[in-house]
Amino acid sequence: MKHLIKVIAGTLILGSLFSSFSATYAKYYPIEDIYKVSGGKTVITFDNEDDLDNFFLFSEFDKSPEIIDEKLYFYNLAEQKAIYANGTYEAVDVSVDINTINKNGKFDTGIYFATDFNYRLDGAVGYEVNLEKGPGSAAFYLKLHEFNHGYRGAKVEIAGLKLPTVDLNLRVVVRERYLYAFVNHESKPRLKYYVGAQARNVGLRNFYSPNYVDNFTVIGENEEISKSKLETLIEKSEAIDKSLYTSATILNLNSVLNGAKQAIASNNQYDIDKYEDLLEKALNELIIKRTVDELEVALTKAKNINNEDEKYTTNSYKALLMVIEIAEEIDRNDEEKVSYWCIQLEKKIDALIAYL
Repeated sequence: MKHLIKVIAGTLILGSLFSSFSATYAKYYPIEDIYKVSGGKTVITFDNEDDLDNFFLFSEFDKSPEIIDEKLYFYNLAEQKAIYANGTYEAVDVSVDINTINKNGKFDTGIYFATDFNYRLDGAVGYEVNLEKGPGSAAFYLKLHEFNHGYRGAKVEIAGLKLPTVDLNLRVVVRERYLYAFVNHESKPRLKYYVGAQARNVGLRNFYSPNYVDNFTVIGENEEISKSKLETLIEKSEAIDKSLYTSATILNLNSVLNGAKQAIASNNQYDIDKYEDLLEKALNELIIKRTVDELEVALTKAKNINNEDEKYTTNSYKALLMVIEIAEEIDRNDEEKVSYWCIQLEKKIDALIAYL
């Protein structure tokens, strides 16, 4: 039986020619101004036990939420609450990533906008938006529940949501007296509800289901502007030797860099977050400048490799042939294509997998 030896791993998505770098970038769909709030941002990743100091913890029984493997777990069959301890908000943007321990079991986790919490079942005053499904169910409900030291019913209920059981994101925005709920980074809210002008806490509620959460994020006036990552990316962008890279990718980097500097100066958290993604992407997409001579050398080396003796795996050799075909046809006067496909040829040669 043949055994595989990986010479040097490499990957390349093929199937389309080199595309320009003038495309519009966005990590998620753009956030409309109507759903933005003022203030800075705090992200709690539950990487250590000290992260629990950011919350008041409540449980109907003797177990509170706890951190396991850098996640906040609600595994006890009870109503459990984790209420963010940094004050109350009239305007706030809060989100969290949600997963479940039991993919086919009950799922019932959400975000509070409420006050007056206690250890009793439904002990709160205000609202909670939750994602919910029953055991074995294929579809979710998105519900807005009301509490007033007891359950007062579902004010909004949206049924039949086809969502993955794991890797969900729930986001709640409250501004100008209305609450909006978003699922999985969608740009439009799934529900809207009038909640008035009262300042309330935000937090998490889990109801009798073995779920866990991560990346609890709050944007609001109580939070400090988070811009250290963007500042670091700006410093990195300004420090690189731009003569080493192709003109189009440097042009794109400079354009994004200018926007990033404006975002830092504006102290707008949403713009700062946006340009963190854009600048990181622009840096990752820089292409080292290569010459036509270097391309021809790589082409000659690649074309001299044959697989008549089946030395290499079929897939790794076919991938090399595809790149050879493209590299032979590109315009030698196009700096971007010459540089890009020269690099891809070298990667595909290095990524050939040989049989032992």
